[in-house]
Amino acid sequence: MKNEIKLLKNNDKRDWSDLEWITEFYEFMQGENPKSIGGDPMTLTKDQAFRIIWYLQEHFPVFPDHIEKCDVCGDLYDSYNSGYYSEKGNEHGNHFCDGCDHLAPYEDND
Repeated sequence: MKNEIKLLKNNDKRDWSDLEWITEFYEFMQGENPKSIGGDPMTLTKDQAFRIIWYLQEHFPVFPDHIEKCDVCGDLYDSYNSGYYSEKGNEHGNHFCDGCDHLAPYEDND
């Protein structure tokens, strides 16, 4: 799959997927500084960190909107390739990664 993220510069010359780039940013906001970034780590929760990613997906087209956070374990996944979304049980719906999709309330075909 073609990446939607277009970097202005890539100092480390990494050939990463959109999911890998966003996961690194997600983990950075939770206190895991990449080797190339110094300074004091941030200490956001998974929900706070993903809220920032969501904002950058919805309001600034910086990140593609097919990267989702599992509502069970908090891991990120690429919804183009995996995961499950259910509107059952929550007015806003729930996202499930492949590891947690067995917990999803699957839609009835009534």
